[in-house]
Amino acid sequence: MRVIAIEEHFSNSAPQSADALASLRLHPQLAHVQQRLEDVGRRRLRDKDAAGIDVQVLSHG
Repeated sequence: MRVIAIEEHFSNSAPQSADALASLRLHPQLAHVQQRLEDVGRRRLRDKDAAGIDVQVLSHG
């Protein structure tokens, strides 16, 4: 059976204001979460594979 993860969360820092990004730097845990949400490459693929997910659907509205 294939495992499909639907509506996975992600973030794009490009449309965020400089103030919002600066406030993330003040809170290391939030910065870590933001980095994970922005990663749609190698780390996300590694985590997906480790979780046994075959297909991951990302959507941007």
